[in-house]
Amino acid sequence: MPKYPLEAMLKVRLRHEDNAKRALGQAEADLNQAKEKHEAAIAAKKRYEEWIVEEEDRRYAAIFNTKVSVQGLADFREGLANLAHGLVDLEDKVLQAAQVVNQCQEKLNQCRADYFAARRETMKIEEHRKIWLSLARKEEERVSELEMEECVRLALASDDV
Repeated sequence: MPKYPLEAMLKVRLRHEDNAKRALGQAEADLNQAKEKHEAAIAAKKRYEEWIVEEEDRRYAAIFNTKVSVQGLADFREGLANLAHGLVDLEDKVLQAAQVVNQCQEKLNQCRADYFAARRETMKIEEHRKIWLSLARKEEERVSELEMEECVRLALASDDV
């Protein structure tokens, strides 16, 4: 049977599909990792929010019913502002992690589309190959039958002689 003429193209399509499948797997792993980081950032923010309430209560209790200088009061307020600033930093980290999750989701969607497109292209070539092989077999059978008929005709002709 003759070699399939588009075998090289089929190999290229299979390689392209395999690369797309690997990229899809990597995109899924990246998305899972980004989601874990986002969840960790949310948990860290929540723990900080709980801690900041306790810390503010502790600090207020420490200065309650005590004489505090104006500078001491300014330092106290600055300390509370720093606590709030830490919360803002954690909120920024949560937002950044959410943006990374969104980017990873978009990349995953693109990789999924690329994989399905590559798979479709491979399937087209594979379907063509099946049709080609079927036609090649039929042609091979037809040639075989013609050769058989010719052999029978020659045998009958030699018997007649």
